[in-house]
Amino acid sequence: MREILFRAKRIYNGEWVEGFYQNRFDVNEDIEHLIFWRKSYTVWEYAKIDPDTLCQYTGLKDKNGNRIWENDIVSCEHEKYPDDNPSEVYPLLPDPIKYKRNYAVEFINTGSSYGYRLRNKSIHFMITVNVIYNHKIEVIGNAFDNPELLKGE
Repeated sequence: MREILFRAKRIYNGEWVEGFYQNRFDVNEDIEHLIFWRKSYTVWEYAKIDPDTLCQYTGLKDKNGNRIWENDIVSCEHEKYPDDNPSEVYPLLPDPIKYKRNYAVEFINTGSSYGYRLRNKSIHFMITVNVIYNHKIEVIGNAFDNPELLKGE
């Protein structure tokens, strides 16, 4: 079963915090956005968070075992073969040309797709365990702290 976890930035110092998300009304009838986590067996702590930075855990991990969260930026390794028809020239395929491209992780809910996908401009595809393994996906940042990682792609 998948862990239902969230992360967001604390309001007072901008540090990331992970745990369980809850919103509630404070004494002034304003909505507070909180993340709770267990400090010990009987003690829970919480932090007020910026709801604009709220990200959900996808249930997947990258090639290094790091959790992949919504709004993360990942590096994805691709392969392509030379443009000429290698089966006519070579009895065996030549070595592919390898290159990397960065993608943002986003949640999608349309009539035909539901789940998490990798997106970069017009290129997008669903993220699965096979995609992570075959493309050697690695988390390199997130859209809030490192938006420049998606520039120029």
